[in-house]
Amino acid sequence: MAIKPIETEAGYRAALKEIESPMMAVPDTPEGEKLDVLFTLVDAYEAGHYPIDLPDPVAAIIPGTGVSVFLLWRRMEREKLQCI
Repeated sequence: MAIKPIETEAGYRAALKEIESPMMAVPDTPEGEKLDVLFTLVDAYEAGHYPIDLPDPVAAIIPGTGVSVFLLWRRMEREKLQCI
């Protein structure tokens, strides 16, 4: 797969499929760099097409509410980067 911007849902799905196979790629190798670029492209596409609102603070700490700690952390990190 040639690496290019993700502009469609089909391109997004293809990028996700491409990410699945080299998940254990070694950093600083061509495969590792490709994986890093694909993650960045998928993250940018998801930010624009699947925005995640921050949950109610109480709901975020109550188990079983369906709030993923990873998704919450990722959203908070993205907002910190936008402030820089």
